[in-house]
Amino acid sequence: MVLKTVALLLADEHNAYQQLLVEKARECSGRFGVDVLPPRFAEGMPVKQIGQFFDCVSSATPPDGIVSMLVSAEAMRSSVEKVAKAGIDCVLINRIPEFLPQVSEEHSEVLLASVAPDQVEIGRFQGRQCLKLLPQGGSVVLVLGAHGAPSTHERRSGFLE
Repeated sequence: MVLKTVALLLADEHNAYQQLLVEKARECSGRFGVDVLPPRFAEGMPVKQIGQFFDCVSSATPPDGIVSMLVSAEAMRSSVEKVAKAGIDCVLINRIPEFLPQVSEEHSEVLLASVAPDQVEIGRFQGRQCLKLLPQGGSVVLVLGAHGAPSTHERRSGFLE
């Protein structure tokens, strides 16, 4: 099935990377014959993003697909399940939620996918940079990100390797 309309449900309107995503989505839309709906931002609030997913499902003209950068992967399982039950394809970017393989298997008729960077390899790369910059040793401050997030743990693990 060829997508006709795609909703962009993103986390933070002030994030430069997410603004770039919007720009690139608009650029590519014409090339692929897809109508990218105006982006919606959750302002970092999971409850707001849950509402945006619900709005897509309950709309009189729901989108054919959703591309989303989740505010909180853990809080979004039921929203992704509702989207799948409604027959709406969904691609999650920058995170691979633990629930995604199971939900995808239960709803094989729709596309449920995730695209994310290899956080362990990013940590390794940062570690190699530090070794080159400080061949005699030294101190480094490692800024990890959100406590408890899988990406934080994976980057730290790769860095320490």
